[in-house]
Amino acid sequence: MRLGLLALLFGGVAVAQSPPPSEYRAKMLLIGEIADSDLLQIKVGRLALDRSQDPAVRDLARRMIDEHSEDYQQLKLIADREGLPFPVEEAGNAKVLCDDLSHLSGAAFDRAYVAAATFGDDDLAARIERAPSTARDPALEDFIAQRLPVIRRQAAQAHRELQRM
Repeated sequence: MRLGLLALLFGGVAVAQSPPPSEYRAKMLLIGEIADSDLLQIKVGRLALDRSQDPAVRDLARRMIDEHSEDYQQLKLIADREGLPFPVEEAGNAKVLCDDLSHLSGAAFDRAYVAAATFGDDDLAARIERAPSTARDPALEDFIAQRLPVIRRQAAQAHRELQRM
């Protein structure tokens, strides 16, 4: 209140600095895409823990759940700090994928889950790398610098698991 009154007295208006609309939109879209991917990997990972009998697939699912849950929580802090909308439930594609996977069992389920996990992390890494620089701020850059190598490692592990099958 005082700051606003002082600004008016000195001929200006006190407004918070906000990013231009294109920067806000780009950042919102990037954070939304990463969060949607995290939620999808968490959901299908839980399904894999419930349905798979293969210890290697269960281990992959557990790592995916843990690492994507951590990503999601860190990203939520960034979105909250920036005042950006943040997804709290899976997008429709997660529901469709889980429905498709739930009709499979045994080795067919395992292959489909690992293929989905592989594609998901490959796609996420590519989306992050293609994101416009306007979507980036220091907190998001730090997040990406820390998490992109983890996502790439997850994708490589999923690729190896898929080849094993």
